[in-house]
Amino acid sequence: MPWYWDRQAEPGLGSLHTPSNRSPSQVISFVEKRGVPVKQELGVVVVTFNSAAVVGDALQSIDEDVDCIVVDNCSSDESVARAIAHGAQVIRLETNVGFGKACNIGARALTTPFILFLNPDARLRPGALRRLVEAATEHPEWAAVNPKLVTSRGDHYYRRRSLLLPPDANERLRQPPRGRQEVVMISGAALLVRRVVFEELGGFDEKIFMYFEDDDLAVRLRQAGWKLGYVGDAIVEHIGGFSSDPTPELQEFKAYHLMRSTLYATAKHRVEFNRTKRFFTCCFKWAIAACRNATIRKAKYRGFIRALLEV
Repeated sequence: MPWYWDRQAEPGLGSLHTPSNRSPSQVISFVEKRGVPVKQELGVVVVTFNSAAVVGDALQSIDEDVDCIVVDNCSSDESVARAIAHGAQVIRLETNVGFGKACNIGARALTTPFILFLNPDARLRPGALRRLVEAATEHPEWAAVNPKLVTSRGDHYYRRRSLLLPPDANERLRQPPRGRQEVVMISGAALLVRRVVFEELGGFDEKIFMYFEDDDLAVRLRQAGWKLGYVGDAIVEHIGGFSSDPTPELQEFKAYHLMRSTLYATAKHRVEFNRTKRFFTCCFKWAIAACRNATIRKAKYRGFIRALLEV
C-alpha cells in the first residue's frame, strides 16, 4: 500500500552520515548475490517539482516490484496525487529544498543496497533495473552507474564534458560509451548508487540547490577511490527539460540556480572560472534578447546575471 508523509523541511533533514576514511573494501559489508529478487536489492527515488505531466509515465515504467519513494518539493500541481495514484510512497515537503537535498531525504527512507535516482521526465525501458543491478554486482568497484540515456527520438545522450574535470578527462568524454565500461563522469537523470557508499560520502552536497550535484558526487567518489560505470544494455528514455512546465519565471529560476551552482562547484573544486567575463557576456546576450523581445531568453540571462551579482 502506498503511504503518504507530509512534513516540514527542517534544517539538516536531508543530511546523511559523515564521510569516513574507510577504503572501498571496508565500506562494502554485504555480499551481493546473483538471483536475489530486485526488490531486496534496489529502491527508487524520484524528486518532483510541478512534474504532474510526466511523473506518471516515469513511475509506470518501473517494471520491477521495488519500493519507490517520491519526494515532492512543494509542488503546486497534481504531482503528489499522480504519484499516489501510481502506488508510490510520497514524502511531501513544505518548501522546495532543492534536488540534491530531496534526493538525500528519499535515500534515508530506503534500506536497500542500491538506490536508483530517477528524474520524473525519464522512463525506464523493460529490463533496465535488473541489468543495472546485475552490472553493479559484477563490478563491485563501481559506486555509481549510469544506464544508456536516449532522447524521445532515440538519440544517444551522454556527458560530453564537465567543468569539474581536467582537459584530459574531458577528452575521454568525447567518445560515446559502449557496452559495459568504466566512465569518468555520470548523469543524475538516472543514477544507480551503492547506498552505503553514498551515505559514507554524505550523499549529494546540499549546498547545491540544483545542477552540478551529479558532477560533484562523481568527483568525490573518484577521489575516494571508487569508479563509475556505464551499462549500455540498460536503456532509459530521458525527455529532458520537461520535469516542469516552461515559463519565463521558471526559466529565470533555473538559470539563477545553474549559475549559483556553477560558482559554488568551481570554487569548491578549485576550478578556474572567469566571473567577470561571464557577467559581461550575459549582459550582452540579455540586451540582444531584449531587442528581439525574446521573453524566455531574457528571463534566462536575467537569472544568470542575478546569480553573478551576488557576493
